[in-house]
Amino acid sequence: MSVLKNISVLLADDDEDDCILFKEAIQQVPIVTKLLIVRDGKKLMESLNKKTQELPDVVFMDLSMPIKDGFECMSEIRYSAALRHLPVVILSTHSNQEIITQIYKAGANHYVRKPGKFSDLKGLIYNAIKLVLASKENIFVNEKITLTKQKNL
Repeated sequence: MSVLKNISVLLADDDEDDCILFKEAIQQVPIVTKLLIVRDGKKLMESLNKKTQELPDVVFMDLSMPIKDGFECMSEIRYSAALRHLPVVILSTHSNQEIITQIYKAGANHYVRKPGKFSDLKGLIYNAIKLVLASKENIFVNEKITLTKQKNL
């Protein structure tokens, strides 16, 4: 699937190194993107609730953030009439199945375990964005993203 669409991505993550890696990885996927980064859950919600700003096409969010964690933000997003249809991808180091189940019950569209390798991160971001773009015209369903090796990334 060749994607040429310019999409807006909002990343909410307090880890500076993870933000730098995400930014570098998203610049290398074959999708034109505009990236905004916020460092905590409060700033995420402030950004999403700004009336003067367009909503992003997708939010990538860490669970463990200061001030408001990912679960609190998910709750606010899903209970807001203006935000409830916003696609949210949770990026986390959690591998506990109970936590992953809670992530989906909270309303996340996708869950991605943060990979250890940069090339894997590029593939995960690319696959997540493709799922979001493919789902935009349909009802967005919860689906786990599996890591697959991508050629030419």
